[in-house]
Amino acid sequence: MPSRTASHRGPTLERRTASRYERAWNTAAIVTAATWIAIAVLQTPRFPLFCIAAALGAYGGILFVRDPVSSRRGRHQYVAAALAVAGLVLVLVGLRQHLLLGLTVFAVLACSSPSVIRWVAGE
Repeated sequence: MPSRTASHRGPTLERRTASRYERAWNTAAIVTAATWIAIAVLQTPRFPLFCIAAALGAYGGILFVRDPVSSRRGRHQYVAAALAVAGLVLVLVGLRQHLLLGLTVFAVLACSSPSVIRWVAGE
C-alpha cells in the first residue's frame, strides 16, 4: 500500500478586501520607503553602502528560509528575504541621514497603520 503524505498547509487567514484607507496607507508607506532609500543612495558613499546592504541581506535571508534551500521554493524564500533585509538596511541608512524627520515620519506612519487602528479599536 503506497504511503502518501498530505502537503502541510498553514492556518488560513481570513482575507478581506483592503479599504481605500489601507490602500492609501500602503502607497504612502512604499513612497516613504523609496524616498529614504533614495536619500541613502544619494548621501552615503555607494561602495560601503552596497557592501553593508549585500552582507546583511545575505545573512538576513538565511533567517527567513523555511523550506530546504535546494528546493525552488526555498531559493525563492531566500531571495525574497535577502532583498527585504537589504531594503530595510537602505531605509534605515536613509532615515539616519535626517534622524529627527525620519523618526517623526516613522511614528506618524506607525500610529496611523490600519492594523494599529484595528488593534486600538478592539477588532
